[in-house]
Amino acid sequence: GEGTVRLLADLDPRFCGVRPAWTAEGLALEARFLPADPLDWRIALDPGHGGDETGALALDGTPEKTLALAFARRLEATLRQAGFRHVSLTRTGDEAVSLAERVRRIEAFGAQISLSLHYNALPDGRDPWQARGVSTYWYYGHARPLAVALQRALVAEAGRADYGTLFDSLYLTRVPGCIALLLELGFPIHPVEWPELLREDVQARQAEAIASGLLG
Repeated sequence: GEGTVRLLADLDPRFCGVRPAWTAEGLALEARFLPADPLDWRIALDPGHGGDETGALALDGTPEKTLALAFARRLEATLRQAGFRHVSLTRTGDEAVSLAERVRRIEAFGAQISLSLHYNALPDGRDPWQARGVSTYWYYGHARPLAVALQRALVAEAGRADYGTLFDSLYLTRVPGCIALLLELGFPIHPVEWPELLREDVQARQAEAIASGLLG
């Protein structure tokens, strides 16, 4: 419509987002691309919640924030063992980090891929027996292929139930300039799934599946 500028570009498959910036000349849009070598990708891991933000509570009262941080540390170690050279966490302890600060830290790291790590909850009144498994959320179209790849790997390689690859306008799926995904790694309220989520071998397989999905 009037006053609208529409830009169309045929982008390389390695496109990972656009970062807007105001300059003396006006608005500049910087297109960003993944390095050709996946091991050079800059990957930010964002453990959900922290501090007074507990997140969902497991059947034994364990808060989501604790589960998310423990898995983020495991995933960081797994990615480094797989050869990824640039991995960073948005928090390394039990601290409250606002959504805006998380994005600031992701951008300061220069992340080309951002994975926000969570465990799922259910709205009141839902039957916890009826929901289980992993899900991967995306918002920008260029993030969908990786969302599909990670979800497939978690289901096929880690043996997790498939709760879906889903479009959603979440704060951590709208990070500009990178492929931003949010992963829900299971339902700690599920009577069967909760004990599985505590198992070292299950956690290891989930981390290895994510590394495999990244490498394609």
